[in-house]
Amino acid sequence: LFSKSYLHFANFLSPLTDSHSTKVGLENMDYVRKFIDDIHSLFPESSSIYKEIIEPNFCSSVYLEFFCNVVERTANLLAMWQAIGFVHGNLKPENLNIFGLGKGYDRFTFLDEYDSDFLSNLIDKTSLYSFKNQNNTCREHCRSLGRAILPLCMDSRAEVPSTLEDMIEEILK
Repeated sequence: LFSKSYLHFANFLSPLTDSHSTKVGLENMDYVRKFIDDIHSLFPESSSIYKEIIEPNFCSSVYLEFFCNVVERTANLLAMWQAIGFVHGNLKPENLNIFGLGKGYDRFTFLDEYDSDFLSNLIDKTSLYSFKNQNNTCREHCRSLGRAILPLCMDSRAEVPSTLEDMIEEILK
């Protein structure tokens, strides 16, 4: 049995990484397309969240809808963390799950008192994973994921916002 907890952002980004090129090849897009199709067949509920709260024609592509769902779930997870003062400490793509399940909690902590600059990861010299930067870090990972997924929508009749950043901002409102 395949577990939802194994499906993280890096699953989509790794095959797109080519040490010799910054271009996304067709074979890599085929991988992402098949991966999303397989997720939909294994976990039909993977398309249910965002579909219910958006305008009817906004996400007519299964791949765009999938991306919208992942962003929505990530925003919900982050909102829960921020509400209780949780600092993850290691928000890499490998630790962000497409179903909004957290993982990689080896450097986490809770705030005893509010301090937006608090770091739970002492080796984080750039404050990338600080309490106040968790939001931006997750947004950047969503952008990277969108760059991997949204090219699949270009052949469909889906209404794709003019820029990926506009789309992410619209979804995260």
